[in-house]
Amino acid sequence: MNVDNDQMFISTAGEGMVSGALFESEGFIPSKDGVRLYFDGDLDLGMFLNGIEFAGGKVLKPKTVITKEIGYCADFMDTEGNIVSIHSRE
Repeated sequence: MNVDNDQMFISTAGEGMVSGALFESEGFIPSKDGVRLYFDGDLDLGMFLNGIEFAGGKVLKPKTVITKEIGYCADFMDTEGNIVSIHSRE
């Protein structure tokens, strides 16, 4: 979605679930030292992680157990240099 000269992606979720948006604008500088974003990696991070390097990103932390109750996480660097974390229950 375009807003003025900026780009916005809105993520909608079902009732009782978290939704959000990503916003790109001139002057926003991607950085490994910036805000860490956490996303739902669906049921299994393995399938998601398999596509990271193919898409030009880099896996920084492979699928790692947090606790059996919480699930798993992984970190990757996107093509712009941001570090993103993903989570799954399995």
